[in-house]
Order: sequence, then structure tokens, then C-alpha cells
Amino acid sequence: MSGHSHWATVRSKKETHDKAKGTVFAKISKELTLAIQKGGGVTDPELNAYLRGALLHAKEVNLPKENIQQVFIPLSCLLRIMIEP
Repeated sequence: MSGHSHWATVRSKKETHDKAKGTVFAKISKELTLAIQKGGGVTDPELNAYLRGALLHAKEVNLPKENIQQVFIPLSCLLRIMIEP
């Protein structure tokens, strides 16, 4: 295992769990980005079926609301730049 102390064992398990959770969160963030792109840049889930599905998937894996908002901020700025001449 990871040594004699209790904390060493807990830390090892926590690191493994956190790494797996981070991988899932990164995948879902990428899925949200792709859903917005597939939906033509529409960030409204009512109008973008791809985004609606991705958001449901994000809720299933308990992706924090802050992480979801972080996906939208750079995309909204990028869309403004692309639209304005």
C-alpha cells in the first residue's frame, strides 16, 4: 500500500479518486464545448439539442455549476469577436 500511516493510505485513495473525477470533468467540459459548436454557437439549451443533452450528462456526473459556466465564458467572447467586423 502507501506506507504505515493512515493519512498516507487516505491520500493515495483520494489522489486516485480525484484523478478519475478530473478526467470525467474534463471530458464533459469538452463535450459541452463541442455541443455549442455543433449547435451553431447557440448557447441556449432550449434551442440547441446537442447542448441540452450535454448539460443533462453534466448533471448526471455532478459537474459543478462553476465548471459549466467556465465553458460558456470563453465561447461567448469568441462568438462576439467572430460576429463583430
